[in-house]
Amino acid sequence: MDVGYQRNFRQEYSKYVSHGSMPSKYPAGMPVSSDLELAFKKHTYSVNLRDHVSLRKHTLTTGVHAEHQDNDIGGWGFLIPAFKQDLTRAYIYDKFKLNDHVLIHGALRYDHGQIRVSKYNDWFAIDAQKITRAENLTRIFNRLVWSIGLNL
Repeated sequence: MDVGYQRNFRQEYSKYVSHGSMPSKYPAGMPVSSDLELAFKKHTYSVNLRDHVSLRKHTLTTGVHAEHQDNDIGGWGFLIPAFKQDLTRAYIYDKFKLNDHVLIHGALRYDHGQIRVSKYNDWFAIDAQKITRAENLTRIFNRLVWSIGLNL
């Protein structure tokens, strides 16, 4: 079993520059410094469980992997929206020794994932309306993947 945690924290500093329809001067009283253009905070939690079994000419590896990412954003600029992502996969891999010179490899994996994007509106208004850069969005995917190979 492998258990992991990763924390990424990145800040990009730049003097405030008006882009497009942004206010020409950075408004006083904003909760974010006028020098902090972008901030990214990502927490990733993961776990891998796997086992190896030998049965005559077969060497089987089976496993399950699960991962959760929590991505938060900050700063006065916008590059990507905040999102949460979950991924789970289960797999089996077989290495079959046909003879002393030939190995056959085969693998099968099932993936299930989900991403949830958070709505993002610009902090400034254009004609009394804030532009929505990203909508609340949830996407789910499922996929069966296989491969086969030969070593000579």
